[in-house]
Amino acid sequence: MYIKKYWGNFIGGSDDSLNLVAFLEDQKKEEIPLSEIFAKIGLDKQNWDFRQTVEYLEFPHSNDVEMDFHFAIDVVTDLAAILLECSVSGSVNLQDLDEYNTPSRRIRITATPEEHETMNKALADFVHAPLEYDLSEMMGEDEITDMAYQVEMLRKELYEASGRNRNYHVKAEDVKLLLPDWEGADGCIATNRITVEGRKVGYCYREEPDGGWDSGWRFTAGDESEAYMDAPNNAGIYKLNTICNDDSDIIPLLHTPAPCAFERDENGVFRQIKDWKPENEEEPDMDILERCQKWHEESKHHNIIDALEAIPSEERTPEIDMELARAYNNLANPSEPEGRKLLHRALELMKSHEEELEDTYSWNFRMGYAYYYLDQEGSALRYFEKALELHPGDAPKLNTQQDIEELIDWCKKGISLPQFSECFRERTENWWETFAEMEAELRQMMDEDKEHTRGAEIVAQMQETLNLVFDEISFEMGVGGEKHELILTSEGDKVKLFELVYFQKHAPKEVLEHWNILVGRQPLQNIGLRTENGWDISGEDVQIWLEKQGENSLAISAYCEKLLPMLREEEGRGWWMLTTLTDQVLGEISHMRYIDRFDVLVKPKAEPSILMTQLPDALKDRGLELSADPAAYLESYLGYKMEPNKDPDADWRLDVMAGSTCCVPLINGYLNADNDFMDDLHADGAVAGFFCYPLDTLREEEGTQKIFDFRDKLEEVFTTGDGPEVLTLTGGATGLFCGYVDFIAWDIQTALQMAKEFFEGTDISWAIFHTFRREAGTVNLKTPDEEELDDEAQTAELDETLTGMDYKEQL
Repeated sequence: MYIKKYWGNFIGGSDDSLNLVAFLEDQKKEEIPLSEIFAKIGLDKQNWDFRQTVEYLEFPHSNDVEMDFHFAIDVVTDLAAILLECSVSGSVNLQDLDEYNTPSRRIRITATPEEHETMNKALADFVHAPLEYDLSEMMGEDEITDMAYQVEMLRKELYEASGRNRNYHVKAEDVKLLLPDWEGADGCIATNRITVEGRKVGYCYREEPDGGWDSGWRFTAGDESEAYMDAPNNAGIYKLNTICNDDSDIIPLLHTPAPCAFERDENGVFRQIKDWKPENEEEPDMDILERCQKWHEESKHHNIIDALEAIPSEERTPEIDMELARAYNNLANPSEPEGRKLLHRALELMKSHEEELEDTYSWNFRMGYAYYYLDQEGSALRYFEKALELHPGDAPKLNTQQDIEELIDWCKKGISLPQFSECFRERTENWWETFAEMEAELRQMMDEDKEHTRGAEIVAQMQETLNLVFDEISFEMGVGGEKHELILTSEGDKVKLFELVYFQKHAPKEVLEHWNILVGRQPLQNIGLRTENGWDISGEDVQIWLEKQGENSLAISAYCEKLLPMLREEEGRGWWMLTTLTDQVLGEISHMRYIDRFDVLVKPKAEPSILMTQLPDALKDRGLELSADPAAYLESYLGYKMEPNKDPDADWRLDVMAGSTCCVPLINGYLNADNDFMDDLHADGAVAGFFCYPLDTLREEEGTQKIFDFRDKLEEVFTTGDGPEVLTLTGGATGLFCGYVDFIAWDIQTALQMAKEFFEGTDISWAIFHTFRREAGTVNLKTPDEEELDDEAQTAELDETLTGMDYKEQL
């Protein structure tokens, strides 16, 4: 959709926009005059003055529901955008305007020259004085000013750049009626070479019409370049009669049925081209995959998606799903939420065929491509490396091996010095601003849903918004007493818990007046679980056996006779029900803190058991404090010792003798070269890593105490002022050669800059940053004197912007 750059925010992003699309869909027409729209919804009563909505605008939908419009200027700017789409593309697909509620159907809005002239003036008035409009009362001054800017861009494109104010070769007042007996659609497309520059038609053709307005005729001078034809502003939609006034020689050709084409010979006479076919016409014997390849080569990714989504999923082969995934990849604009959804959709499709396709070039390349444009370079890297290994060599329809090597290089840079389009800190701040604006409407939906019929819709809306921050998120919603509740769960993932606690702490006061924002499932008495397909268990149904693991850790073995059929058919689902029930009986935080291992039994043990409902008391009897406070849990540190590697060239941290951490999974993941936690953080715009610096000079000066004093000073940078906003400290370690300070960064660029300034003010000879990925490179924060870079070079190294290359998938 050409107007995608405008649609979905200030223009096309309001409730009025949704109602306008519903109105247009309800008309069941292919062509709708602007005057008819104005009359049916009441805009005609405004007399083209939209500063104040003088009467309540509404229309009766065919389903007997009255649909309202709140602000006239909202509707008018949306209509202007649709007029632009119709001007460029000939029509608009209503599903592109509202993909969730509207079926695919193309319509065209028409307007008279007088209406266009008045619309131009109305848009210009809004741009000139947006604060005079009633809509400004619902928006901040910055927002209404931003909207005015967008409207001005739209106005210029519709009425200046696109040619409404063109100096036409034949003036409107000079146009004569040359086709008095023409019947049927009379729309056509002609280039500016004819209508503005006055050239005669040199080449014309007729194809299948694109809607009820279209005759199918296309007129060119015959000398337009491919680049000229690709620019939509170099052509326009006209009546056939208008083009006949530009060149009356075409009149005898107009009744020739489609498909047909004519060109002038050297004597200026039109000759029909024999056996001509439109460029986009597929061979009748093409199968669906051949058609998709042809559309792909023509960059008609929408055609591929429309054709393949029409095939029921159970009837699509892996090859068809791969074509669909490629189209999603290529159509996606990763800077927009909708584009990221397409990339996720592509991944979901391809993962379902991993077993059959994991050893093919195309599957690996496309998986890497989707992850790469989701800013998940760590995940992308392994697929690109496998794709390079499987590359068949010289193949013109594939990305070259050099292309893939460059992508691999960018991925390696991206995991060493992550460059997020929006870091977790920014995502968090922006999300709470957005939620503060929408939460009242969400509460209303929950309160009005007395029959619990809109639960799936409410959850889907929250899921969609939370995915603006989290690539994957589990949550629960409800009403707890006087306030509504949003419970964020880490599903036992301690690294994810750090994210959730940081996110929770940024909830604004105006939200907390109406919502309890909780991290971790809360302990509840007499709780039970019920599924949609009839499974129902409570704590009274589950026997458990406790076994001591460590000083404050236990193993649970659980047996539930009720779930035995589920465990045989859906083992994973059964595990989820039992662990979730444990969360709710014990509280998720206590579960994570004290339960090291969880086993599900298919037959009971011989020893005495207790019921799940007795578990909290059993832990208290062992002297364990049950707390639902996730922050307190994350502040508990574990000391550890290691056998140091004495090789000074060994990987970072392998020289560690002793350390402490509040996030053991990160340490273990690094030592075992397991990047799952790092990939999950990276997907959310966060990164875990450590600062590293030499200990030789510190040991020489005052021994061990000097080492700890230095680390305290470094940590103080990030525990005071803005430090906690940019990172959370997770521990530190002392090695044979180096000292280490560990953290999870929510704003890695700011964190590195703060660290760089600290190290430059010390006598330490060098310092680096390294992520908790063994294979990643290092980022210099300070270099030794003999290798010292000048300030400009040093800053360029740290602040390098890694812009993604604009690759499009070939295969």
